[in-house]
Amino acid sequence: MALILHGEGDFRERLHRRLRGARLLCETARGSGWRAALIHWYGDPQKIPWRRICALTNRPKMPLLLPPGMELPPDVPLRSVYPEEFYARLTVEAARQCLMQGGRSARRGAVGLLDPAGRALWAPEELSMAAGSFLVYTLRPERYRRLGEQLLQEKGLPLLLAESPAELSAAVLTVAPYPTGVYRVPSPVITAQRSGVQGKPTVNRLLPELPLSLLEELPPGVETLSFLGLAEETGAGRNFHRFPLKECRIDGRRAAFAACCKELFGSA
Repeated sequence: MALILHGEGDFRERLHRRLRGARLLCETARGSGWRAALIHWYGDPQKIPWRRICALTNRPKMPLLLPPGMELPPDVPLRSVYPEEFYARLTVEAARQCLMQGGRSARRGAVGLLDPAGRALWAPEELSMAAGSFLVYTLRPERYRRLGEQLLQEKGLPLLLAESPAELSAAVLTVAPYPTGVYRVPSPVITAQRSGVQGKPTVNRLLPELPLSLLEELPPGVETLSFLGLAEETGAGRNFHRFPLKECRIDGRRAAFAACCKELFGSA
């Protein structure tokens, strides 16, 4: 069983010194655009010596990527992370690629943005070359009003605020970068992992086309996208979310991403 940590060099050295010969071992792993400290526990997963791990680092709340299905005990002062920002940027990149594949009519249409918390102010810039205008539903409209003025002045792109998710029906495609509660949107939606957004249809579970050379470098047993996402978020990796999209789920069924885009927009 492997625990994946983004650790500093001195932490790994202390771990090697203190745990020599134990069932808890550490190694340094590096690849193209990432590096990590891998902690292996060769024993009962219920008896992982969390306190020993905590004692070996000077960093409280150290970011830790756990294997799927494992949870960090609440009294352990480490930080189990989920690369939410990475998945948000992957979601917006998927929308950009889909709009570009959709042809001129798709790129001239209004792009919807479902962002109740007002966190995705960066998204319109990412989509500006693939959108004719923006229609935003948010519970923080003040955050988008100034952005709308900037977009109109600098890029000639209107940004309008929707009063409800139902008004996103005017969008050719809506993107929901961050997990939310249940929202029903009457337009095609590309949505984040772990989100309750439902569109017509709903596209999620995005899988980029990763080079074989990169996949061969990854430590065995890691959840690939979460690992690369953590590497990107912590500054240890390159922009992995920029790879072309390969597959997705559309209303629960697995599909090639190119076929998904064709289904949404028809032939380019």
